[in-house]
Amino acid sequence: DYSVNIYLRQQWYDPRLRFNKSEISDNKDCVKLEDKIWEKLWVPDVFFRNEKKADFHHVTIPNRFINLYPDGKLWYVMKISATLSCMMQLQKYPLDTQICPMMLESFGHTMQTVIFKWLVNKSVESTDELSMPQFMLKGYPTKDCSKNYTTGSYPCLQVDFILQRDIGYFIIQVYIPTILQVILSWVAFWINAEAIPARVSLGLLTVLTMTTQSSGAGQSLPRVSYIKAIDVWMSVCLIFVFASLLEFAVVNVYSRKDTNSVKPAGNGDAGVAEAAENFGVRSSLRLHDQEQQQQQQQYQIPKILPVNSGGAQTPGSGRNRIFYSDGAGAAAESTMLLLSNEKSPPPKQQQQPESAGQQSSNSAKLTSAQIMSTNTARKIDKISRRLFPLMFLIFNVIYWVMYVVVK
Repeated sequence: DYSVNIYLRQQWYDPRLRFNKSEISDNKDCVKLEDKIWEKLWVPDVFFRNEKKADFHHVTIPNRFINLYPDGKLWYVMKISATLSCMMQLQKYPLDTQICPMMLESFGHTMQTVIFKWLVNKSVESTDELSMPQFMLKGYPTKDCSKNYTTGSYPCLQVDFILQRDIGYFIIQVYIPTILQVILSWVAFWINAEAIPARVSLGLLTVLTMTTQSSGAGQSLPRVSYIKAIDVWMSVCLIFVFASLLEFAVVNVYSRKDTNSVKPAGNGDAGVAEAAENFGVRSSLRLHDQEQQQQQQQYQIPKILPVNSGGAQTPGSGRNRIFYSDGAGAAAESTMLLLSNEKSPPPKQQQQPESAGQQSSNSAKLTSAQIMSTNTARKIDKISRRLFPLMFLIFNVIYWVMYVVVK
């Protein structure tokens, strides 16, 4: 519905009220009749056919009057505030243009008794200062709306107010914020696929924000069963934001595919090294192996010479005293180690590690699978950087042409 304040002006002729202009002392063109005289005269029984509520104005006096002319013409003016129904079509909301009618019909007289006609000049006028916060008045064409009922055909006049919705508010509050949110979701395409918390947080933030804004945009509207233009816009923007989140899920699957594609093979240190490479610490393990080799070389026992003090081996006692050469021909006694003549049990045979060729082959397979998966994930991101903006641009062209250009 919509509300209006109008001055309803009516004109008709009543030959019973004719008088001579010379009989008036002031020689006026018309005579203003006293208040409430309309209760004693015949006046048209006009009512608003699409009225919900209407009132006369009585402050400070009743806002209506009647002028009588010598030829019997009566000019009846009243000020009315009315709330009228307007069956709006919201398929293009908020890019819509509404036509709200005002229908003036006779309540009790058929067209055989009364005929309604619009005045020839300026039948409908509006003030120059007319301003509405959400609409612009584009025109007010008039037409006849006479209708046949069971009791006859009743006269009716109709004026259509053409109201175009001002889109400035929605551009600032709806369209620009949602466009920025969609663009913000594309920032994830430039973030490294390994930064999982950053990309997930960005995707969820844009999805939740878009959902909240979509529900808030339709709170002030009636719950109609058809799809509105703003519903199409918010739904497609939500799809774009959600698609960017799903794109990261696909990228994450490809970036992690190398972990399950090649399983660690072999035993001992080789198997541990390959498992460590699968978790991305291959360089750290290599550094640790180098440090162990350096420590073994630093603390390696020098060459041992089994000689006695006179240069011959001492028999008998079951133990030999061990001497080592200092490299200059002199022998020095060492108490650092005693060896038994008894045979010590052989050391447990350790499992032989994989050959260098097998380790190199597994590493090559692992590196190749990792590179292929990483390249696929990066390729998906690169394609998304161009595909998403292009699709959103095409959607904008179709949307604005359909709802703004096409009438």
